[in-house]
Amino acid sequence: VSAARIAEPLIGLPIPNRSVVESELKLIESLEKVANTLRNYDVASLRLIANPDSFSIENLKRSLLQACIYGINTDLTIINKIFHEEIKDGFFNEWKRRQSEMMEEVERAVYPIPVKKLKLYDRELRGLDMLRKCAEDLFRDDDPAKIYFKGKPIEILESNGELTIQVNVPFTSKDKIEVERIGDELTVKINTETGELINTIPLPTATYYMKLSKARLEENRLIINFIKENS
Repeated sequence: VSAARIAEPLIGLPIPNRSVVESELKLIESLEKVANTLRNYDVASLRLIANPDSFSIENLKRSLLQACIYGINTDLTIINKIFHEEIKDGFFNEWKRRQSEMMEEVERAVYPIPVKKLKLYDRELRGLDMLRKCAEDLFRDDDPAKIYFKGKPIEILESNGELTIQVNVPFTSKDKIEVERIGDELTVKINTETGELINTIPLPTATYYMKLSKARLEENRLIINFIKENS
């Protein structure tokens, strides 16, 4: 008699058969492979695109925050639809001034990630000819397939019997961050305008006999210290 037939009357719920369980396990394995690929800096990266306006830039910041939390490399930022100097109509002077301020804000926010800029065209980007022109204006002699920047959203450092974990958390403040250790995992929770971002970070074996000592935020990096239990 299978374990499922014994368990079903005891718990009052149908037990999935073996094929269902195996398909679920295969799905989990596939998702793990995708996650590992996305976190491999040599083969994958995220590129952020924003218009030079407040709403678009705030969305860019939230996207960068999520990428940092989930360990995905962001290698390039593109600012799109910029009013260029060829536009002489005085009506656009204030727009151009404001866009200039927004572009400076983006460059400060994403540093040291490179920033490329693309002007506003006089027509919609449709068809191969326009897309080719856009690519030439944006990348010129660069290889668009290359990875422009590699950073480490999470770093683990060990020194003098203490262990430090550093996590990139841009665009937030210490009152919006919660850090909790549950067994061999570290949970970082960040409250944002659109809800909570939660990342569960597996802890290295070295922390098994250590306790979470303190956590602090310094220059967009969450620094978490572990010390030995008897310290």
